Order: sequence, then structure tokens, then C-alpha cells
Amino acid sequence: MGLNITKFKITTLFTMLILAVTSYSQTEESTGETSGFSCQYALLAIIIDFERYRNGLGDPDLNTRLNGHLTTFRQHFAVLIAPDSFLDEPLRKELKQQWQLVGRRLGAWLVTLQQGGFIDQEITYQYQEQMTVFWNLLNTPTLYPQQMTPPQNVILLLQQNNLRYLDPSWRLAPYENLNRTQLTVMLDKELDALDLEAAGLQRKWTLLKQALLQEDRSMGFIVNRYSGDLVNRLFQLPDAAAF
Repeated sequence: MGLNITKFKITTLFTMLILAVTSYSQTEESTGETSGFSCQYALLAIIIDFERYRNGLGDPDLNTRLNGHLTTFRQHFAVLIAPDSFLDEPLRKELKQQWQLVGRRLGAWLVTLQQGGFIDQEITYQYQEQMTVFWNLLNTPTLYPQQMTPPQNVILLLQQNNLRYLDPSWRLAPYENLNRTQLTVMLDKELDALDLEAAGLQRKWTLLKQALLQEDRSMGFIVNRYSGDLVNRLFQLPDAAAF
């Protein structure tokens, strides 16, 4: 018998992860520059979707989103570590090695979860530790010639807050020393500076803020749904586009 659709999608995604780790397209036109926002947004999206999948919070579109985020990340990361990049060779090598560690872990997780296997806390800790090291490298401002715009900063902060809501143990730079309430207060100020009414964000942000401030994390559906909706709305602002 052939693979069923679900197993085929997981296998395809696993293959894509391995390709993202071991292969970089030689036909893509490299400018030697890539957006720090593009790399960081795509990586955070991958981490969030894997958390949703692991915690049973996925939906029928999860596979499509993961494929899209993996493609986006792979494209921008390939430019970042290309031989004609302005980064020095040791840093390019370190970035590639760290992504290999993380990508292989994620790929193995997909297969384990698809087969109904159990991932113990020690493996989870090791993955978070590896991903944090990789994220800290990518989060270095000097890696990118372009400054992020206010909407882009807000999008990344929304993603970090969503991830922290999914699993409070995630502590990623530059907000590793802030708790979830502090992140939400910061996000409120950043969004307020964007003129929420004009951007059509006020109502959804009011509901999302209420959910994020719930100590018992009892409004997970609102957080996951409205965080994504707000990110999509922010991408419609003129200075948010980066892909």
C-alpha cells in the first residue's frame, strides 16, 4: 500500500528539512545581502508551528505553512551564508553548522511524532538549547546591512510573545530577561505607535492583549488565531514587506 496523505505530507516536510540543512541552491541569484527580518521571521514561524504541532494545536493548514516558512528561511539563509556574503568564513561556517544541528533535530521530531512516539523532556531541552544558540547568532544586528522598520519589529515581538505563550521556557534574545506580561506591555506600546485604528488592528489587539495577560494561559485559541491575524495585517503596511 502507498503512503496515506498525512504520512506523505510529513515525509515531504522531513525531506525539505534535510534539503534545507544540506543543500543550498546554486541557481538563486545572490546579492550578498539578505534581510535580518526575513531570516528571523521565517525561523520564528518554524519554531512556533513545530510547537503547535508538538502540542496538538495544529490545523489542516499547518503543513502548508511549515513548507512555506521552511522555503522562505532556506532562501534567505542561503544568501546569508553564501561565499559572496560579507560575513567572514568562520561565522558562515558556524551558522551553517548550528542550522544543521537544529534542522536534523526538527526532522527527527517530525518522524517521531508522526509515528506516535514520545519526546522526553531532556530531548526537548537539548533542542531548545541548540535553537537558542542558533537564534542568538541570527539575532546579531551586525549580520545585516538593513535596519528593521517599526512594523517588522512589532511582528517579531508578536511572534516571540506567541511562542512564550505556547511554552514559557522559550527565552530568546533580545527579550530573554522579560516575562510574558512585560512582553505584552512592550508590544502594546509598539502597536500604539503604529496607529492601531488606522491599520484596523485595534479590536483584535484588545482581545489578544487580554488573552496574553491571562496567567493560566486559558485562551490559547485566541492567542494563536489572533497573533496570526495581526501579523497578516501588519504585513499589509507599506514598510513591513520584506520577501
